[in-house]
Amino acid sequence: MPTFRYRAYDDAGRAVSGELEAEGLKDAVERLRRKGLHPSKVSAAAAAAAGGRAVGADMLALTTRQLATLLGSGSRVTDALSVLADEGGFARLRPVLLDIKDSVAQGNSLARSLETRPDIFSPLYRGLVAAGEASGSLDRALARLADYLETRARITREVKAALAYPALMTVVGTGVLTFLFIFVVPKITRIFEEREAALPWMTVVLMAVTDLVSRYWPYLLIAAAAVAAALRGLFRSGAYRGRLDALLLRVPWFGRLLVHFHTANMARTLGSLLLGGVPLLKALEMTRGAVDNRVFEETLEAAQRRCA
Repeated sequence: MPTFRYRAYDDAGRAVSGELEAEGLKDAVERLRRKGLHPSKVSAAAAAAAGGRAVGADMLALTTRQLATLLGSGSRVTDALSVLADEGGFARLRPVLLDIKDSVAQGNSLARSLETRPDIFSPLYRGLVAAGEASGSLDRALARLADYLETRARITREVKAALAYPALMTVVGTGVLTFLFIFVVPKITRIFEEREAALPWMTVVLMAVTDLVSRYWPYLLIAAAAVAAALRGLFRSGAYRGRLDALLLRVPWFGRLLVHFHTANMARTLGSLLLGGVPLLKALEMTRGAVDNRVFEETLEAAQRRCA
């Protein structure tokens, strides 16, 4: 049986993640529910490892916008989904759209039909759709949802662009230093050794570091990769994720950027849910699932308890 990766919440609101085997995506969702979990994201492990085949934020936003336009013009949900499935620009989503259309045609609501693909449609997405269906304004709810997805995708691109230059400079600087340590400094060191000149202690330290790097650089690379893998594992671990998230928020410049990003994301998500007619407590719970930082998740959890 294929393996699926999941992220879910238990009845106490605690986030859990892991892998399980199931016959298909729908079966994986049902198995998680039987365990008393509420899945927020389920995806095939093989697809996640291969990469490049997931539905991007821009495509999901465009699909939502087109669906809102079709429903606003008076089309039925099943007809609108059929039109989108036949569009060439939505070829990657065609099987998903057809499955959702069949589910709606069988009498299920659109929000209920979206639950079979939690890897694409988040709890926030499904919650706004459910609120729109309940209020009889599904087209307006989808339009607001498209606005939200487009804004979030734009901000994500801007943040990545802001981080691209420092990341590039870090890589280039590391490469230059490595080149100097391995090829340039050893030649200069030999000149001083031949002249038996007295050197400042900082120069002696630099020469010692250079000798260490030039002799053991393969082992240093392996050690660096092992440390990076360990940090990545700790970051994914529930026991240390909160500490690492809090530490990242205190990093100079980068931490301030993360605070602004998560604050804007939290406020925009909560505002969209409340505007869509979702009750406050449910909106706070959904916003927790949309904020990828434990510090902000705990803040929302505390607010949810106080409002209950």
